[in-house]
Amino acid sequence: MSALAIAACLLMLAAAGWVAIQPHEPAPITTPEVTVSTVTRVVDGDTVEVELDGEIVQVRLAEIDAPESNQAWGDRSEAVLTRLTLDKPVRIEGRGRDRYGRLIGRIYVGDVDVSARMIEEGCAWAYRAHLTDDRLLETENKARRSRTGLWAQSSRDIVAPWDWRRGERTEAQPVTFADASPLPSAASGFTCDARKTCGQMASCEEAVFQLNQCGATRIDGDGDGVPCEALCRQGF
Repeated sequence: MSALAIAACLLMLAAAGWVAIQPHEPAPITTPEVTVSTVTRVVDGDTVEVELDGEIVQVRLAEIDAPESNQAWGDRSEAVLTRLTLDKPVRIEGRGRDRYGRLIGRIYVGDVDVSARMIEEGCAWAYRAHLTDDRLLETENKARRSRTGLWAQSSRDIVAPWDWRRGERTEAQPVTFADASPLPSAASGFTCDARKTCGQMASCEEAVFQLNQCGATRIDGDGDGVPCEALCRQGF
């Protein structure tokens, strides 16, 4: 074998050995993207601005919906979010972008989950249409029962933001609260109030009761027999 052929064989063997010891390509990261920044401005009760890579980015708090700025309690929700986040370092668990280009994320100030705290202080609803953390519903129910924050308002002002945006702003009958649960007036444990909105329901079971026993047809907008579909989607 010629010296040239031997050299070629040696090069091929060396190349094969080099490829064999290369590490595998790392697996893609599927956990939420985590970013650390400082809140520079509070836009409203569920949106803040932070600076990322030299740009101002709006962040929409995931899984909650706060009253609109022109809605009752909207200014107070913004004030509470300002107290919790403005000029403070935050950790953002990003979950993609919404149709407006805003970053969607759960925001933490130290160990405080800001989405959960806003609901706990009665300044936001659990956002049924985009909910993955069912614990937020229980947090909301506790705020309702204790009449914390917006839940202390008159019933005409307690309108879920998603209903407000659709123009459903009609007055509802007063919502009855007890220390631990809604005051029962029937075997079901619920009280008829056919003018309650989906945002005022403590559970899917209450929504079904209001539809079937009280004739609250307005909470079954498409007439398919399933009330408050964002709230009841898992039960049907």
